[in-house]
Amino acid sequence: MNKWKASFFVALISLIVTNIFWIIVMIDQGISYSYLKDSYDYETKGQGILQKFILEDAMQYTQKDILSILRKQNPKAFIVEEGNEIHIENIIFEFQDEKLISVK
Repeated sequence: MNKWKASFFVALISLIVTNIFWIIVMIDQGISYSYLKDSYDYETKGQGILQKFILEDAMQYTQKDILSILRKQNPKAFIVEEGNEIHIENIIFEFQDEKLISVK
């Protein structure tokens, strides 16, 4: 058998194997992405329910009360109070006239 024939078949087999590998990787990424999206949608739905629950129960507290509660619960957290907002990690508490109006 000629060297070029052997080289051709080796190259052909390696191309087929690598293409099969990349197809498997793409299918795996698609499945992982769909699970990630479902998990994210589930979490955002749960946070929406929690926001409504927090707003209903926390209406009785003033901005200073909520700031005090957050500092007691998370003493090492980075908490910023800017005007009518309290920022803690990725959560923003918005106030109007010292009353809680929204949680983002």
